Order: sequence, then C-alpha cells, then structure tokens
Amino acid sequence: MIAKDNMPLSTTQREGFQTFCHTLQPNFKLPCSSMVTKEVEMSYERLREKFAAKLSVMESLTMTADIWTSQAMKSFLGVTAHFPEKKENHLYRAVCKASEAKMLKRQPF
Repeated sequence: MIAKDNMPLSTTQREGFQTFCHTLQPNFKLPCSSMVTKEVEMSYERLREKFAAKLSVMESLTMTADIWTSQAMKSFLGVTAHFPEKKENHLYRAVCKASEAKMLKRQPF
C-alpha cells in the first residue's frame, strides 16, 4: 500500500496510520520505516531483474519521449518503452525515466 499509493516510507510511524491499522487488526504489529525501506528496495531489485531478463530476449522495442511543463514552470522529460512478449502475448510498457529537465549550456564544436 505504501509503495502503490506513493506514500512516505515513514507512514508506519504516524499515529493516524497506526490507529487505523490497530482498528482493523488489533494484533498486527506494524513494521518500522527501515523495514519498509528494506522491503521496497528488495521488491525493486526483484522487479528490475525480471524486467532486465525480459529486455534481454525481446525482438523489438518502441520508445517515446514527452516533454511537459508543470504549473510551477519546471520542465520535465519522460521516456517510455513499449515491447511485445510473444510467448505470453502481452504488450509491456515501462517508464524509463521521468525527471526534471535541466537546460544545459551549449558547447561550441
């Protein structure tokens, strides 16, 4: 829930969240934020390895790029990759990068 809903890893230490969980399941012991961090990192590593394995055997890849500006006038660049997997007959999409775009000073050749 914490990773899926993009919540801070310290959520388990917040009184409101603890009360909520205790109301649902009084005997459940919430993990500390360091344990949540460790679990998220391990999950990320498993998914990264699985994704790398899929990419290593793919036959084709389509990439798209998108640039947008936030209301705060910050520019962002997003790169997405799409690739099919024949054996499972699925089309996968992966967001490769979405980060603030920095203007670089042009260098003479």
